[in-house]
Amino acid sequence: MPTHTPSAPARSAAATASITTAGRAALRDWLDEPGCALSTEFEALMQVAFADHGDRTQLLRTLGTIRADGAARLAEVRARGEAYVEVGGPFPDRLPVIALINKFLLEQAELLERWAGWAESVVTEWPGATPETGATVPPEAVSTGWPPRAEPPV
Repeated sequence: MPTHTPSAPARSAAATASITTAGRAALRDWLDEPGCALSTEFEALMQVAFADHGDRTQLLRTLGTIRADGAARLAEVRARGEAYVEVGGPFPDRLPVIALINKFLLEQAELLERWAGWAESVVTEWPGATPETGATVPPEAVSTGWPPRAEPPV
């Protein structure tokens, strides 16, 4: 089992990491295994999926929450990544692989914010949340890339 023990004041990047011989062997064995596919647990997205059982106002509120969460996550990941680059973080010798994960988290947060903003701009044009109440399928919903969009409502 790996452990992390700070060996200097909090502002310093120095740290001591240790792992047992058995833990290192188990880690190597685990790295030989194929990784599992992405799994997503995202309650707000489920609320979007079932928004046709509610109303447009509820859907817009959910999308606004997703957009705000994406923006907050983006700011947090960006700040953490910049701090890691500046001082090396608690494991400076692992910084190259940590940076790979940071880029994934940046892209994921940007996606949340961008997608929710796009969805808000689409739903804002709908009079309701079902085809019967005026919701339509936006053509760009089934293609890659991002169309230009108006700024989401604030």
